[in-house]
Formats: sequence, C-alpha cells, structure tokens
Amino acid sequence: MFGVKKNDLGLKDTTLRITGTHVCGLPFAENTLCNVSAYQDHISFKSDSVNIHLSVSKLIGASIKSEAEVKSQYVSSVGGAIAGGLLLGSLGAVVGGRAKEKKHTTLSQFLVFTYQNESGVQNIIINVTGSYSKAGKIVDYYKSKITPIKIEL
Repeated sequence: MFGVKKNDLGLKDTTLRITGTHVCGLPFAENTLCNVSAYQDHISFKSDSVNIHLSVSKLIGASIKSEAEVKSQYVSSVGGAIAGGLLLGSLGAVVGGRAKEKKHTTLSQFLVFTYQNESGVQNIIINVTGSYSKAGKIVDYYKSKITPIKIEL
C-alpha cells in the first residue's frame, strides 16, 4: 500500500550515483573526486561545494571509453647473474644478469557525456575505473533518452 515506487533505473530513490575523478569539461581541477548522480531529467556533478546540473535535453551522447597504458620496467636479475657466473664465469654473469623488460598494462575507463550548449558541442569526461558496471547502467539509461541531432560543418 505504501511501497516505495522505483524509477526507470530500478532504484528506490531517484538516482544512481558513482564517484570518479574529473578529467575535463567541468570547472573542477583535474583528478578531483567527483560524484556523478543520474536523475530522470538531469545529471548532477558534485565536487566539494560545487554542484553542476546537465539537462538531459542538452545531452547528445553518453558512452564509456577505455584506454590501455603500457608501462615498461627494466629489472636486472641477480639470480641470473649468479647462475651465469657459476656456469660460464664472468661472461656468464654479465649475460645472466642483464636487464630484462617487464611490461605492466593498466586499463582505465572513462564516462563521457557529450552535450550541446550555446558554444557548440562539449564533453564532460570522468575517470570511472573501478565503477565500470555502475557507469554502464548510467550510459544505458541515458542512451534511450538522447534525441539525435544533425550538425552541419
């Protein structure tokens, strides 16, 4: 009788919230923690005491983009130098202890909102690495509400 009504996102309240770090597009410093809240008529971006609303009527795109960063690290093998030295002498120690390359890959995910205002097409990008599934729910929800537009270049 007095049950809580769920919205289109399937939530008991009116929002789906995630926390990420601001990359660009808002008047926040880069890498500032930013709370993103999805409402039926707008998206809210909050950092410290600043709260910015983006109307869904201005939204022309919502997506998640990924970026892989490969870092190389060179390490020398002390164990290899010792084993090479025991087997082949000083030349074996040099060959066995030479630097080897190790690669580490870091995958980052970004929530991208594209909107149009008086200045033209703009983007808001939030790093949501670690909150990928929640970000996907927000993107899926807003994709159904986006009205395609035609831009002449």
